[in-house]
Amino acid sequence: MRVSRVALLTAAMFSAAVFAQDEEAELSDVKNVSAAPVVVKNEKSSSAVSAPISVAPVAEKEKSGPKLRFSGDFYVNPAWERENTWEQAKGEDKSDDKTNAFNILYNWNTSFGLDFNDNFSLDFRLSNKSGYECDNLAFENGSAKELLPYLPNAYFTWRAGDVFSLSGGLLEVTDNTVLNLVSGYENSGGLYTSYANWATEYNNSQGGLKFGFDFSENFSLNLTAALVNESREGEVIENKEFRFILDANIALGEKITLSPVFQARSYYKNYTAGGKEKSSILLAYGTDLNIELSDAVNLGFGVALGNIKGKDLSKLDGEKKSAFGLLFGISPEFTFGVNEISIGYSLGLASDKNDGKKSLTNTYHDTYCVWLFRVNDYFALGPSAYVMLSGSKTDGSENKSGYIWSRVGADFVVSF
Repeated sequence: MRVSRVALLTAAMFSAAVFAQDEEAELSDVKNVSAAPVVVKNEKSSSAVSAPISVAPVAEKEKSGPKLRFSGDFYVNPAWERENTWEQAKGEDKSDDKTNAFNILYNWNTSFGLDFNDNFSLDFRLSNKSGYECDNLAFENGSAKELLPYLPNAYFTWRAGDVFSLSGGLLEVTDNTVLNLVSGYENSGGLYTSYANWATEYNNSQGGLKFGFDFSENFSLNLTAALVNESREGEVIENKEFRFILDANIALGEKITLSPVFQARSYYKNYTAGGKEKSSILLAYGTDLNIELSDAVNLGFGVALGNIKGKDLSKLDGEKKSAFGLLFGISPEFTFGVNEISIGYSLGLASDKNDGKKSLTNTYHDTYCVWLFRVNDYFALGPSAYVMLSGSKTDGSENKSGYIWSRVGADFVVSF
């Protein structure tokens, strides 16, 4: 019995030695393998024993660096454009004092950005001279200066965590119903939403700072403080004017988005022969509502109110003036197959009242329809029509005046 036990013990030791040699030979064939201390717990004891074992190396992390973003679009609109007064449109005025011409308008935008990391980025946008207002595509008497690109947007964005962000520079401030009303008042171009709006007047550009707060996926808040060029010519204005825009983005479920906006534009004091005038303030407030009924149907609504009080900035006699504006719009969109249809209508009302004078009310109607055929992800084309009507009426007077502007042609859109 003792010999058998010794033989068994000797055989077990020999087997263990052979197994260890085989394991050592296999490990010696493995390259780039490092040993790491791993804590192993003894089955018969609660104490921990540190034992080195062989593990596969962890793959090295990819080196992080600036990431480039790039996108752009090119738009061409050959069309017949016509403008005449109400009297001419109704045949009451037989004069030839009207506009009827064929031209080709275009615009282009190229946006690119650099994401250095999750917290800091730079964004730029180049465009044609007039930006979204479009330029006339001339085939003669053109100059190189007109073809040079403009820089409407150049700004940085710094993000401190998941909530707060700060942007500064030539900010991209996109149009909405409130800002369309503001641009109509500031440029006396009328309260429209299609061919005459915030994007066409300011090319979606404002110089200043933007403070962003992303509280959740369903609620975000932005405050933009911008410098505005002086709006009065022929006067000595020592300071720039300021604009403040407070906007929010509120998701009401998965299909509805509410975007309220408040804008305040302060006019600096103007110095005239009669002394110092009080500053005027243009206030505008409203909201846009977007409802995604389905993948094929989307409805957009917008309403804005605005008023301005103070001295009349266009006169030197210090005449007081007050103004009130209303802008309402609806814009359904339909997508089925290769067809993309956009329809829009807006109604604008502007009332001006001076001391001792009757108020003047201006009415603006803006209608458009664009039917694009999507050839591929980069190109679409189709017919388009724009009609804008305006009318003016003074209280107590039967006389009305106005004009009709229309543009019918085709849209060619390239995006990348």
